[in-house]
Amino acid sequence: MTAEGVADALARLDWHEMGAQLDEEGYALIPNLFSPQAALALAQLATSSAGLRPIRLENLDLGQGEMHVLHDPLAPVLTTLRSALYPPLATIADRWNERQGLDVRYPRSFDASALVRPQPGQEPSPPHLTRLLEDDFVALHLCAGAGAGGECALPLRLVALLSRPGEDFDGGNLILTEQRPRMQSRPAVIPLQFGDAAVICANQRPVQGRSGIYRVTVRHAISRVLRGSRIGLELSFQAYAPPHR
Repeated sequence: MTAEGVADALARLDWHEMGAQLDEEGYALIPNLFSPQAALALAQLATSSAGLRPIRLENLDLGQGEMHVLHDPLAPVLTTLRSALYPPLATIADRWNERQGLDVRYPRSFDASALVRPQPGQEPSPPHLTRLLEDDFVALHLCAGAGAGGECALPLRLVALLSRPGEDFDGGNLILTEQRPRMQSRPAVIPLQFGDAAVICANQRPVQGRSGIYRVTVRHAISRVLRGSRIGLELSFQAYAPPHR
């Protein structure tokens, strides 16, 4: 799939419906966002000997497995994807902030020139791939909040599956949990197939209750891989420069 193909696929989305799903569930599915060829090409970045240097999730206290940070400039298909997704997601994030009484408002377009280097111990906000083998997992975690990592760091991000469930791996489900005030946490398993993506809330979102708006805190994780190798993509809306050598 070319960058133009991804842009065309996104242009066909019903953003009114996407926004309603995000309001109701904290996530919205985008089936078949990546063709098999595009998904495999991206997955190869995490398996090629000339690819990205892995960071162990254990070293970040984020589970077990590998994270491969995608520094700017991204691959053309991801650059197009991020630029096309950003405006409608910024509109949703602005609406959420307004409902929560937050003053943060986001620019109307993504500026990849606003590069920020991650600080030691920072959550995995930069775009990255995960490669999980048998018994690996990603622990529940909360990503940077509104305005916490620069004005382009939305509380929304895109996650995608670049391996074939049941063929390349078993287990490894994408899980969201919502921590609600004075209530039990609500879990959800997001049913991703090969090439599918989902937009998820990765921090906080407003929910309409009986007595008004309340705020829920959303964390996400990947359950333990039971067999094989699972490669996934997480695309945030904050740009990162590679570190100086």
